[in-house]
Amino acid sequence: MAENKRLNEHTPRVCIVGLGAAGIGAALTFLDSDLATDVLCLDAGKHLNDRSCSILQNRICRKEKPCQIVSGTGGCSLFGSKISVFPAGGGLADILGSKELAQRKLSQAFSLLNNYLSLQKPNVTQSKCKSAKELFGKMGFKYKYYDAYLYNQEELQKSYQKIFLQLKSAGMLLLLNTKLIQIDSNEDGFELVAIRNGQKIAISTKYLVLGIGRLGRSLLESLNIKLSLGGKENQLDVGVRLEFPTDLYSDINKYHNDLKLLFNDARTFCVCKNGKIAPYFLEGVYFTEGYYNPMCRSGLTNLGILIRLKPSPQNKLIFDEIKKRALKISDGKPCAQRLPDYLGICVKTHKFSKSFDSSIFGIQTDVNQYFPQPISAKIKKAVHYFASRLLPSDRWDEVIVFAPEVDYGGLFFPVNSDFSIIPRMYLIGDCTGRFRGILQAFCSGIVCAESIIGDENEKNL
Repeated sequence: MAENKRLNEHTPRVCIVGLGAAGIGAALTFLDSDLATDVLCLDAGKHLNDRSCSILQNRICRKEKPCQIVSGTGGCSLFGSKISVFPAGGGLADILGSKELAQRKLSQAFSLLNNYLSLQKPNVTQSKCKSAKELFGKMGFKYKYYDAYLYNQEELQKSYQKIFLQLKSAGMLLLLNTKLIQIDSNEDGFELVAIRNGQKIAISTKYLVLGIGRLGRSLLESLNIKLSLGGKENQLDVGVRLEFPTDLYSDINKYHNDLKLLFNDARTFCVCKNGKIAPYFLEGVYFTEGYYNPMCRSGLTNLGILIRLKPSPQNKLIFDEIKKRALKISDGKPCAQRLPDYLGICVKTHKFSKSFDSSIFGIQTDVNQYFPQPISAKIKKAVHYFASRLLPSDRWDEVIVFAPEVDYGGLFFPVNSDFSIIPRMYLIGDCTGRFRGILQAFCSGIVCAESIIGDENEKNL
């Protein structure tokens, strides 16, 4: 049996777990240091060349574990399309201690990333921002702006491939399809157990860098108790994703590549003009997300509308209840409903069919049932607020409401300015529960690695 096989043993100075944007940022920073040959990187997902999503290829989901949308080299960024810069990811400034330092480190991260990837600068002037603020303000929205640069996935994949080869050439050990299952601490560092191809791997390391994103939520919950990490309950963003023909709101990217509107307790999220809905599979449930590839325009636009719940112990219970309802109502599959039916203002009942112009097929049902009250009522109120101001009412029948859409960071960790959480253990990227975004995650990896390099250099003097 696999459990009885002799453990493969590794003793790197540094172990990076997770090769999303955060892990890649850390690994790249070690590349030019004396530690380069003493770094081991592992990821639960697949290599770049093997990553693909059957849903985005208009086929049935393969239900791979872990989901390829959120795992593998590049993490979520491989299926993204936008790099948002400061002031996006304000949580990074809270960690680093000042907005000035955050802006400087993000600029450094941006320059490094831009060496590998051609990023398309947004064409939004200060005058446009002022006009947008006035325009949306009259409608009852708060317009929030930050530069959102565009990129295409094919070029990003080539960039990551180049980075991957550089890391290997420098002597780093890269283990993919490797799932971390156990972490223990001792006086010398950390003892890890991972599984690869059914065989257990033992890793002893002085420095442990965790960039495990949303897939690592349950592991972090157990570590929080086991190692007294001080993590506390996080905020919860929950809602739906609208999809409609692009010509219903053809100017949606005129004032922002990722139009950010705040209204009451709600906000728009991940706007994808001419994009697709990209559901990712997590804990038995499909959660909707946006996807945009500038090389393949769909003729459809999608965006999330979510309400934000403040940090509370209830948030995990609410998240678990949404998963429970999704499994009961649609066996975890995405659900869909025409906007008028969802809002309860349509007399005629329509049959949802594949002939409807949509990027994915959802189970036709009452979307409101996916969320407990009064959350469901708040989401519906927010959707009506948005649609009644920005989408022509005579074409609401062409708008589809998909659910569930959830952004839940799990725990909120009190990481230090170098992203350490306890001595020689670091949390970077989304798993900090403090921010999200490709550039912000990439930057956190850089800051973390610089700190470890500095620590080692100081001890070697």
